[in-house]
Amino acid sequence: MKRITIILLSLAFVSSGVSVLEAAQDGSPTSRIAPRRQYQEGEGLAYRMTGTNRHGDRTTSYEATASGIVKRDSMGRFVEEYEWSDLILDGADVDLSSAGREVSQLLSLSPDYTLSVPDLSQVHPGLIGPITDLLTFYADAWLAFGQQDLAVPGDRAVIPHGEANSWADGTYVRVGEDAVDFVISVESVDEPEGTALLTVRHVPPARRAITIPADWMEAPVAEAPNNWVQVIRSREGGYVASVGNETFDVELEISLTNGRILSARMDNVVDVLERICVDEALEAQADALQGQIADADGAYQAAGALADRLFEEIQSLRRQGRDDESNALVDEQNAAADQANALVEDPNPAVHALNELLTGFTDPVLGQVC
Repeated sequence: MKRITIILLSLAFVSSGVSVLEAAQDGSPTSRIAPRRQYQEGEGLAYRMTGTNRHGDRTTSYEATASGIVKRDSMGRFVEEYEWSDLILDGADVDLSSAGREVSQLLSLSPDYTLSVPDLSQVHPGLIGPITDLLTFYADAWLAFGQQDLAVPGDRAVIPHGEANSWADGTYVRVGEDAVDFVISVESVDEPEGTALLTVRHVPPARRAITIPADWMEAPVAEAPNNWVQVIRSREGGYVASVGNETFDVELEISLTNGRILSARMDNVVDVLERICVDEALEAQADALQGQIADADGAYQAAGALADRLFEEIQSLRRQGRDDESNALVDEQNAAADQANALVEDPNPAVHALNELLTGFTDPVLGQVC
């Protein structure tokens, strides 16, 4: 199972939780959810995002700051332009300036604006997670604002979508897609505080919409069709190929005054089948590699068994006082033992290739070789 939790905090506000986005409130509340975001040109926003990815027994994390300002684009629409900075990956600072790339992102909750995934090949790989996670928060809020019947606790809207969304960058993430439908609910409205709490559930669509790059990925991992797939290329040339069933919930706290996102919480769970592959087809060289490793293991077992049998025979001959015969077998027994030891230290080029693939991945690696 793969579990991702996201926290996004205002730089001026600290809160606990699994996944949170925070911003300062302003203005006086109204009595219902704002149907759209009320923008002010020049409005500033600043968030600190933290993400945690738990995969098997390994946990990876990131932190990043998004600083934004409200402006109009060339079509006169209000947009929020964010610059990313202060990236930390697994506790280590990352120098974004050395990447030589623009680290910015355009978002908007305006009804006439269409959100989209930016060109991820032009950003630092460590920012792919923060950028796509922030986009998820905004996409859910934008979708909720378009549902006119969401006004009081208990109101609910089901929005079929089912189309694939991609986070592939073409280099490190060769394939990255999911497909979901949405169930949006009003959880609570706090008029004195001027806030409303919405929940957006991301659920698998009735039919599969993602790209399946290998036959072994076809079978459903859970009861619903697979709706999440990812293929990551290692620095050493191998691939981690994963497919699974994804469901996740997003909680959005919205200002009743201006529609601004005050906080957001996301918990993303994927039941996943994962394999380590040696070629981009994700299948072609798998049998050969496994066969070579199996042959190396068989040779080790055979050499070890021969050494043990010769040792027992030497001991038996010595107990019978037949030292000349036992001594004649010592060199043969030592050679068999040396062969077994050599196979432990240097078993097979295929094993070395597999170890190089494993050490080349920055994401956790579980499962089996293709």
